[in-house]
Amino acid sequence: FWLKPGSNCPSCPRTAFCSHTGSNMGDEEEEKEPKYELYVKGSEQPREEGSQNFTGMGRAAYLNGDGYNGTYVEGLRTGQGVYTFKKFGDTY
Repeated sequence: FWLKPGSNCPSCPRTAFCSHTGSNMGDEEEEKEPKYELYVKGSEQPREEGSQNFTGMGRAAYLNGDGYNGTYVEGLRTGQGVYTFKKFGDTY
């Protein structure tokens, strides 16, 4: 969605256009603890900063069992990727 001039997205530092719609998959509750671990393509260790400012291919393993495999741009799931819900195995 387009943001009003001078306003920021409540979910990220963007000021002109943002793909956030208020809440994101895997973000049901606000917590201080990480909700997921991000594994950069080719790495077996999670990235310490999570997806913050990360651009590239990655795999997120969420604490609730959901997962995401795909592209990140500036820390956001953007472009091609598949989000898998643990509960029923649905993919988006």
